[in-house]
Amino acid sequence: MTAEEHAAHTVVVDLGYGDAGKGTVVDRLCAHREGTAPVTAVVRFNGGAQAAHNVVTADGRHHTFAQFGSGTFSGVPTHLSHLMLVDPLALAAEARHLASLGVPDPLALLTVDRRARLTTPYHAAANRAREHARGTARHGSCGMGIGETAAYALAHPADAPTAGDCTAPATLRRKLTLLRDRLTAALGPLDAPPLDACLDAFAAFAAHVRLVDGAHLTRLARTGRLVLEGAQGVLLDEWHGFHPYTTWSTTTFDGAERLLAEAGRPRSALRLGVVRTYT
Repeated sequence: MTAEEHAAHTVVVDLGYGDAGKGTVVDRLCAHREGTAPVTAVVRFNGGAQAAHNVVTADGRHHTFAQFGSGTFSGVPTHLSHLMLVDPLALAAEARHLASLGVPDPLALLTVDRRARLTTPYHAAANRAREHARGTARHGSCGMGIGETAAYALAHPADAPTAGDCTAPATLRRKLTLLRDRLTAALGPLDAPPLDACLDAFAAFAAHVRLVDGAHLTRLARTGRLVLEGAQGVLLDEWHGFHPYTTWSTTTFDGAERLLAEAGRPRSALRLGVVRTYT
């Protein structure tokens, strides 16, 4: 048996700038093999909808995993932890593509921690506006609002919308209004949908996705084998990367280790660092 088959859990992290093949590694770990314990869930522990983990199956299906775990083709559920930045609109689009590839009811495979921060169209619009204003000094942002989501949550922690707020329309309306107005005051009019359209989309998200508390991850960690899937690479880390070409995310093993410690399973995982086969 291989080392990962002996470990209770496995963490997969890119040791470079990203695009080293985390998706294919997670897909392989989740494919059930005789003599190995099945994977209970793939846990996402950093980043958000900007991730792009490509998996191509033997029968030719291709999906670029962003928020869903890269074990989805094997029927392994995904848990979006409280360290994730969740974009419900992008999640719905990803679910539709997975369904078109034969995955039955992809959203039924998903659980989301209520504490996870929401990435909204206002964050994305502000991200694009800031990047455009930088001109030749632009950072190379993907424009999906990840940095804006993290920055707003740091500046206004009590007002930053969360996945759990999608079940509380009045709270969500208040937080989205504050978010929109603050970003508009700082950047001018934003190219984003009307407030009511955002509220409707987030209500649909809450109706179709199972929102859970922190005890859910504890149960997962105690009842089965987890694969914790990182996003981007350690050389883009918010603390250790090469600024300004970094992400607003901890891309090392730290987030996964934090989640396992919170679940009562500290230092229980094999760490797999992925690198490209060329430089």
